Amino acid sequence: MSVHNAAPFLGEAVDSVLNQTFRDFEFIIFDDKSSDASLEILKSYLDPGLCWSRMFKIRIDYKSDKRHGYGQGEYVARMDADDLCLPHRLSSQVDFLTSHTDISVVGSAVIFFDGAAYEFIAHQPVEHDAIKCELLFGFTMLHPSVMIRKADFARHSLNYDPHYVFFPRP
Repeated sequence: MSVHNAAPFLGEAVDSVLNQTFRDFEFIIFDDKSSDASLEILKSYLDPGLCWSRMFKIRIDYKSDKRHGYGQGEYVARMDADDLCLPHRLSSQVDFLTSHTDISVVGSAVIFFDGAAYEFIAHQPVEHDAIKCELLFGFTMLHPSVMIRKADFARHSLNYDPHYVFFPRP
């Protein structure tokens, strides 16, 4: 999870990961020089140093100026500090990737909401040909729902572009 000035959403986002039914994971959180209370919120989840609880490890990186890449696990699940995971997200995705070794990336529909009355479900194509067609016009994976088989990501030298410019919400 990457975090930059996400204090209003951060606790709920972290809790949604910590409340997963799948328990064997490392939760790596990168604070990108937040100037709000984000870092204090993150530190409230830790004992001194690394925190081992509920069979998963939480690590917060806020001191380094360099990129560390992904953790040591077999899969990498993405989400941002203003995203929420349903409790079975990780277990469903790990089960799917474990039983479909020919698949490298999995995602799902997501619900966009504003905390008030707005709610919209964004469905993505699921069949191979429909995915290929959609890629002509846009994207087929929504960040809050992506899980990647790490070995395939590395095998094809895929990585996030560090020059990507993020434009925060107004």
